[in-house]
Amino acid sequence: MIKSIHFKNFKVLRDATLPLSRFTLIVGANGSGKSTAMQALSKFVSPSYADSYEIITADQKHADTATVSITIDWALDERASESSRKKIQDTIIAPTLPSDLSVRLMTEWKRENGKINLDGPKLRNAG
Repeated sequence: MIKSIHFKNFKVLRDATLPLSRFTLIVGANGSGKSTAMQALSKFVSPSYADSYEIITADQKHADTATVSITIDWALDERASESSRKKIQDTIIAPTLPSDLSVRLMTEWKRENGKINLDGPKLRNAG
């Protein structure tokens, strides 16, 4: 299950974390970043070099160096592990899974001296 999404310099989301649970309802005033958070998920899944200028926070658009990043923290929850154990009964194939298994995925756009570097989505250390 996705536990949280962290946005850095993504449009209006300069340094924001969206905590998630089994059911998350996103509400807020116009211009507060609801649609931007959904756009970030789309860019995370299929990033491109062309995106960097369009997605960067306004005050960073003309900076020599700038970084936009989206980080997703995913963790195995108990219900998911129980469901997996029921589907595969062989303990050799499906040993007991640790309850604290977590993964961090990140996509970054970095601009340095006019050159854009795209990195991701990549698996990062969740620890």
